[in-house]
Amino acid sequence: MSNWTCSCGQVNSGNFCIGCGKVRPKLNIASELQPTLPQKQPTPPVGPDKPPAPQANNMFSAPRKSANTAAHPSQGEGLLANKKLVFSVVGCVLLAAIFAMFSGKDKSSTKPTTANTTASTQVKPQTQQTQKPQQSQQTQQSRQTSQSQQTQQSNQKRETSNSRNNVIPPGDIPSRLNRFEPQIQAAGERFLEFHKAITDRRFNKAYDCYTRAGQQQRGARENFGNGYENTLSSEITSLKVVSADTDEVVFDYRLKARDHEGGRVKVQTFSGTVTMVKENGKWGIDSAESDRIGSRYE
Repeated sequence: MSNWTCSCGQVNSGNFCIGCGKVRPKLNIASELQPTLPQKQPTPPVGPDKPPAPQANNMFSAPRKSANTAAHPSQGEGLLANKKLVFSVVGCVLLAAIFAMFSGKDKSSTKPTTANTTASTQVKPQTQQTQKPQQSQQTQQSRQTSQSQQTQQSNQKRETSNSRNNVIPPGDIPSRLNRFEPQIQAAGERFLEFHKAITDRRFNKAYDCYTRAGQQQRGARENFGNGYENTLSSEITSLKVVSADTDEVVFDYRLKARDHEGGRVKVQTFSGTVTMVKENGKWGIDSAESDRIGSRYE
């Protein structure tokens, strides 16, 4: 890029004058081709009040600035400074507007959250208050259910021990009869054996569970099974000791019998008393009496 001379007299190589800041004028080919003549130096003033002598105009020389003109910034510099100031103000206004917009959004988004939080804190105590009675009711129901289940299981175990093991639970033996526990256990096992034989339809074995006095009361052996022809099961559900001695034990019992009747199953419950007597080293049913206390059909 060729050098150019500004109107202030400064020779420059760039697009702006380094002396006054003016923009490089458009390229004039004709002027570029002409040789640059040496500039005539200005004549110093004669006195402080006298202006400098007029100089002859030269078409090849650049106009010179006066002393007042050189002391103040040029018009181009003022415009550039004004533009910078305007851009700075506009930028600040835009930044302030953007900041205000985002801060307003943050506040608006925070308010519903606070309201929701307040509402949730108000709802939680009500929910906890409603849940506490429900939990207490469920706890009571579960306790009652577990207690009833434990009672049923204990009863079932007791009945199972009576029917399977043929043993009287120790808790059912009065303390005054503890010394007769072996006799009580043997007599009770014999009584349970009789009803198991009835359920298994082994009537001869059941008949042998009587003493001689008991067999005479029941009649002949061959007719004994006729009274249990329709019997499906005979089960002792409760057996309690009334009295005991070395050769005689008396029980109170509960019996559940299931029989065929008219194509249906009839369930009957009985409450009675049986006297067990030891004869010839064996326990047997000497006498028994019972009353029906319930009846239904399955």
